[in-house]
Amino acid sequence: MYRTMHHPEGLSTFPEYELRGQFLFTTQQAGIGSSPLPFFQIKKNRVYPTPHHPEGRSSFHWFEMRKGNALIPSLHHPGGGECHPWYKIK
Repeated sequence: MYRTMHHPEGLSTFPEYELRGQFLFTTQQAGIGSSPLPFFQIKKNRVYPTPHHPEGRSSFHWFEMRKGNALIPSLHHPGGGECHPWYKIK
């Protein structure tokens, strides 16, 4: 999963997260390095933080998947909702 130009920290040419099944794991390129435990879970085109995320688990989704591979932050995201994708799954 790659950051887009709409992400608050800007575009990234390296993946920050790796998709494994329904879970997203950080990669070496993530600010905190790679993690053996998933930070996010995908359920019905919505992305939820897991208990392993530094900010903890949430019963509200932080991202919505649109157009198959775009992740758009929801109103429940700590950084606020937006209409442009912050991440793309490639």
